[in-house]
Amino acid sequence: MPLSADELTRIAVNEFFRGQPGADAVQCQLLSIDEIDCNVTSVGIVSRFQVQPNAPKVLGGATRRLGGLEGRLLPSDVKCGFELWIENGHIAFLEGFSYSDDWPHVVDVCQFLHTDHVS
Repeated sequence: MPLSADELTRIAVNEFFRGQPGADAVQCQLLSIDEIDCNVTSVGIVSRFQVQPNAPKVLGGATRRLGGLEGRLLPSDVKCGFELWIENGHIAFLEGFSYSDDWPHVVDVCQFLHTDHVS
């Protein structure tokens, strides 16, 4: 069954923090969001989050841009990358982008590869 843009966004955000400090806080932040504003284009996806202000913070409340997450979108086998913006310890934006091909209309699975770790 294909993933919705919302589902892919949530999976990618969780993947940034998988096995890292802050994973539980990110999960709480995602649960505090009523709706994710996802915009899918021919080259990628941009998602904006409105996290509840009382949700636990990550990265000591810092503002940072995280990269180092790549993926392969299946079944189309499109290589992609992801960047996540953290503002004052809350997830703010996720950008997913294809490296060469168009962003596929159907994504069943994203196989992730970490090229960097959250610190």
